[in-house]
Amino acid sequence: MTNLKHRLAELKLETQDDLNTLNDILDGVKDADYPKELIVPLLHVLENNPNFHFGAPGNIVRVIEKISMQQFTDEEYFDLLIQSVERVPTEYNLWLMNRIMNTSEDENQIKKGLTVFHKVKQEVTDDGLRDLTQEFIENFDE
Repeated sequence: MTNLKHRLAELKLETQDDLNTLNDILDGVKDADYPKELIVPLLHVLENNPNFHFGAPGNIVRVIEKISMQQFTDEEYFDLLIQSVERVPTEYNLWLMNRIMNTSEDENQIKKGLTVFHKVKQEVTDDGLRDLTQEFIENFDE
């Protein structure tokens, strides 16, 4: 487990070979005895590589969502996503948050998420992230 955490923490993604390395690590994550302990390091990979294209949605997103469904309550997982977005908003952690909000029937959770989206929209300097965040906000204003 420590080896997987270390490999995730050291990962810098720039090329297809780097993505292949990540996918090899993700195979180890899938086989880990306690994948719950790896969710935050996986979110850190998204944060540490905010401009990297992982795919649509990418293997890392599928692994994160699988672990979240098996190991966390919706509230626990949503709170981890909020913490991730507050550290470093990225296309992927915002998208993951939006997916939870789209299926949530908990009005408080949706309000909490919208508050985070509005904060991100005001604070980010990246036009693409600001536009994506605005799109997510508008989905809830309809």
